[in-house]
Amino acid sequence: MVLNEFEYVKFFKDVTGFEPYDFQIDLAKKVFAGKNVIMQAPTGSGKTWASIMPFLFAYYEGINFPRKLIYSLPLRVLTNSLYNDVREKVDKKFNGNIQVTIQTGENSNDPYFLDGDIIFTTIDQSLSSLLSIPFSLSNKQSNINTGAIISSYLIFDEFHLLDVKRSLSTLLNIISKLDGITPFCFMSATLSSKLLDNYCKKLNGSQISIKESEVAKIKSQRDKVKRVFVKETTISAEEIIKNHVKKTIAICNTVETCQNLFLELKNKIDREKSLNNVRLLCIHSRFSSNDRKDKEELIKKFFNKYSDENVILISTQVIEVGLDITCDVMHLEISPINSFLQRIGRCARYEGENGKIFVYDVNKDDKTKPYLPYDEELCVRTLNKLKSIGNGVNIDYQKSEVLINDILTDKELRDFERIEEGKHTRFTEIVDCWINNEKGNASRLIRDIDTINVLVVQNVSLLKNPYTYDAIPVNRYTLISRLKKVVKEDEEDWLVRAIEESFLDDEDLFGKFNYPQIALDDIRLKVENRVILNSKYVFYDDDIGLNFLNAGQ
Repeated sequence: MVLNEFEYVKFFKDVTGFEPYDFQIDLAKKVFAGKNVIMQAPTGSGKTWASIMPFLFAYYEGINFPRKLIYSLPLRVLTNSLYNDVREKVDKKFNGNIQVTIQTGENSNDPYFLDGDIIFTTIDQSLSSLLSIPFSLSNKQSNINTGAIISSYLIFDEFHLLDVKRSLSTLLNIISKLDGITPFCFMSATLSSKLLDNYCKKLNGSQISIKESEVAKIKSQRDKVKRVFVKETTISAEEIIKNHVKKTIAICNTVETCQNLFLELKNKIDREKSLNNVRLLCIHSRFSSNDRKDKEELIKKFFNKYSDENVILISTQVIEVGLDITCDVMHLEISPINSFLQRIGRCARYEGENGKIFVYDVNKDDKTKPYLPYDEELCVRTLNKLKSIGNGVNIDYQKSEVLINDILTDKELRDFERIEEGKHTRFTEIVDCWINNEKGNASRLIRDIDTINVLVVQNVSLLKNPYTYDAIPVNRYTLISRLKKVVKEDEEDWLVRAIEESFLDDEDLFGKFNYPQIALDDIRLKVENRVILNSKYVFYDDDIGLNFLNAGQ
């Protein structure tokens, strides 16, 4: 189909409030011409609306096109944010005739992928559905979601964040088989040029990249400055307070660093009267879902482009993609260049803004792998490259592209070669998963399920149904490591209890729960989805989340 460009531009502006850029129109032309798209564009340039608008236009004009759109993202926080933003505009334009739903582990609103016309979900949910082992359904219903996805228009955003050995390899193998059957759009802000070319060849995709001349036309990219300074110290409360202006964001690589930095700042702000008007927030993965949602709303409120709030946010990488926020000062522990560029996308995000970005090496004291969860080689190469370009240099989109190509190309091409070398084995594994529907395949084909949900409890006898409570996610190996360091006041004290449900026919026992104490080397701690921790030794605080710092109740 040939796109009526005049009508499309008019429709685009009617829905979003702004006229589309050339690359957004180009994407629509290619999609309606039956081509699949792989797009690279800077953060804040409008990738989301570029990819969604062809679906809305097809619905509005009655064009022959899939009647369902499934938008997959690597992180829940990003999924929640885009869902809310898109639903608001779509509801306003279509008066409820197009349903926008969300399906994640914490927001299971559309487990069958049937209720929504536009469904926001995580890569975990969409990949498990493509493999006929949907996380949201039983094995008996496993093929429902597979059919829903294969008959939809698929968007995979920020796919560069996927696990190369698992989810990315699986996704590329399946999608390459759906060429000509299922239309799709892949999007990223941080890919090397050669890798982008390889993806286009493998997936028979049409490439969309923004030219240098076009970047200058994008409103969010104009007249803004992001100056980067590499510091010789590690990240600290003193550095943050010294450079604070109005809105500051600090991003740490680990939850522990994030929590300790927050507490250090809190003590200083509480002691110094001149800082009493500064709000302090903390967010990372170890909050209950309700607390995390509340914090996300506060962050969007305080760090939007119109806010005049005096605020400091201490975070981990959970905010580095997707949130439409901005700040004037940012502090970062070093991470690989693609992660680094995503992070600085939250600083001086809009036209005319000026931002300062301070970069620190990680603390290496008593750590055998100080750069975890990241690749040490990429972190060191990124830090050295930033040092070599000098302090105070403005990192614009063109410089970002140069940095990505210099630092990432070799590793990305090696990873791509490994995916290609193993593609026949991987596809055999995929077919086996389709045939046998064994959910255990998820740890090999999607991701290593390394998260365990915990309840922090004082008296287990008060628990009714332990699955009705808002549990807190934590990396299970981090949890085991921290628990091994706990010094019990009384040898009889327990640290961890498992959850056992009775399925006996006896009506007095059916559905009842027991909570046996388990040792730290018990296999259940490595395989169970949910366990109970003793609140005498593990703590939860509204400000800093789950912790081992004696903070909270």
